[in-house]
Amino acid sequence: MPCYDLQHEGPTALTCKLPEPESDVLERALTDPSALRDLPVLVYSAAGVASEANANTTVTYSTLGSPLVLPPGHLLAWRAAGAADRLIMRWSYRDVDWEATGIEPLTQFDVETWSASPETGQFGKYNTALSDAVTTRQQLRRTDVQEQATSDGTLVFRHSVPALQITPMRVRVRGYSNAGSGPWSEWTSSVPQSCSMGEYLDTSIVIGKWVCKPCDNSMVQCYGGVAQLASAAPGFQRVPWTANSVAFVACPLGATTCLGGSTIEIRGQIGDAANRSDATTGATRE
Repeated sequence: MPCYDLQHEGPTALTCKLPEPESDVLERALTDPSALRDLPVLVYSAAGVASEANANTTVTYSTLGSPLVLPPGHLLAWRAAGAADRLIMRWSYRDVDWEATGIEPLTQFDVETWSASPETGQFGKYNTALSDAVTTRQQLRRTDVQEQATSDGTLVFRHSVPALQITPMRVRVRGYSNAGSGPWSEWTSSVPQSCSMGEYLDTSIVIGKWVCKPCDNSMVQCYGGVAQLASAAPGFQRVPWTANSVAFVACPLGATTCLGGSTIEIRGQIGDAANRSDATTGATRE
């Protein structure tokens, strides 16, 4: 295709303007983006003599490619123990040949967090009144995010953002390119605090108000998980109907019959001790 508005820039340099590509060339470029890249440049004299093709003399049409078509994958979010004020996130994209596919490469990300209503403790419906959904959005440049390429062709990104409250939150991410934004990921499940040793996550209340609480008595051992994972100290057992709390009592058969541990282990130990007692007295159980 000829160019026009020829200008001399010196004894050995010429500049000109390229026209818009022909419609058939544009149509071919939709399926093969390389059709408009690295086109050879030839110069013809008035007598029709052409210059030789030179691999170092090429021209490329500069146009925006396609926007991102896939959302981020493998989105995970968590909080470090003792650091409830930050959400740590990890997500991924396939590492593709952006030029060959005609897709504009990633340049930045949007991170959106969703908090439960402070009044009700419920997440309600997203994009409704502020009392039902509390959201924040933050833009991150790709260069500000930790990035690692894996051997299977995946780009893994990691970053942390401030958490507005210590109660559970949800998060989602989308990518940006020069062609605009891509689709959002799905929301994560609710991300509560990560409790420290000696604490448990109280899930006996509405989800939006879950917080870490201390195990402040000698009857229970807490390891930072939910109340169901708390175990009895030696000589104590869980109150059977309080699985969502840390209610424990002294063993009714004496301290030596309960060795501590999970509810199932304690019940077995109590049962064995009771059976041994029955065998000694000659009593039987139905």
